[in-house]
Amino acid sequence: MQFGMRSGLDFAEHDTDSTFLLSVFGDNLQSYTILSDERQIAFVRNSNEQAAHIRMEYGYSNIVTAFRFGKPLNANNPTADIWETSAEEFYYPFIANTHMDIRAEFVAPDSVEVIASYPVHRQGDSYICEAKNIISHSLHFAYLNKKHYIVDTIGICGKKVPLYQMKKRLLSDSEKADMANVLCRAAEYFESVFGDSYWSEKHGVSVMSILFEPTFYGLRQNVNFMSSPIDDSTYYAFGLVHEMGHRWLGEYNLLIADGQLGAYFIKESLNVFMRMMFGRATGLYDWQQEMQKRRKSYDEIKGTKRDCALIDMRYNSNFDVVYSKGPVILDDFAQRIGYDEMVRIIGEFYRRYDQKIGLRYEDFISTVADLHPEIADELDRRLRSI
Repeated sequence: MQFGMRSGLDFAEHDTDSTFLLSVFGDNLQSYTILSDERQIAFVRNSNEQAAHIRMEYGYSNIVTAFRFGKPLNANNPTADIWETSAEEFYYPFIANTHMDIRAEFVAPDSVEVIASYPVHRQGDSYICEAKNIISHSLHFAYLNKKHYIVDTIGICGKKVPLYQMKKRLLSDSEKADMANVLCRAAEYFESVFGDSYWSEKHGVSVMSILFEPTFYGLRQNVNFMSSPIDDSTYYAFGLVHEMGHRWLGEYNLLIADGQLGAYFIKESLNVFMRMMFGRATGLYDWQQEMQKRRKSYDEIKGTKRDCALIDMRYNSNFDVVYSKGPVILDDFAQRIGYDEMVRIIGEFYRRYDQKIGLRYEDFISTVADLHPEIADELDRRLRSI
């Protein structure tokens, strides 16, 4: 039986480099082969009937090539130095949608701060990250140049949350207080809907960190830290509410892979709708105005070549469909059955499929059919049609 791990590394460039070290140990493991062109490690196990338990010791020190220095148009005068692992860019071997234990050690100069999607602590000259039973593709790291960043803390729901800010654009006290209030209210609302706290030990989400970046980076959620763009004028707490929502409705809990039917209806459209439901429940912002804007955005592409079915959103390649059409369709049906009932459907969907491997779009429709059979077929048709 052959199965493979993927990696962002180009093995062909590094398999003779003394900085690249790889040792593999395991029970029921016959052999492994590095497939340079595919950037994969292929394993062969002795028996199809028994699982192969693999332990890998992996060393890689070509960190210099991974750094991005400042804004692309202002490389000679950078505002910040940062690198993050991202889609298709994993600097360690992993098997998607599986669990693993990890111990990562980084030797970095004093000028560099290492943060990660799981807790990291300084030990002598190294940063250490140890985590148990995590979803393997959820591990992300960021490296910050301390000359351009400072770390502060804010209080969210009684928790001390690290806040990484660029020195050129520090949040004011009122901005930090507003952000703390909004995120605490969001954490409380989502917990009431989904039944899990943001700080869920069973998911390895024991901390929260917030990272502000130059504006050429987008909003992002990486399990334990969220990142948001900011410049001299741009700051918007409700973008972070969307990223917080991915703690429940995202690729680390709803394990539907890129390339699957409806992947980004599941990963993004549901979460956009739930952010607006947070606004509806709390009154902290005008969610109806946002819905109107998304209707207008969808109306502009309706009937054009840019319009397509939500079921075809296997990749996040059409923002108007994923972020506007999807929430609009959900809103249409919420008006029929009641907003509280649509929220109940989405909450139940999460509870049924939290971290279950092999999730499919049809599982969402099945949940709808169980709770509101009168709309399931029609909703399915809307999501499958242009």
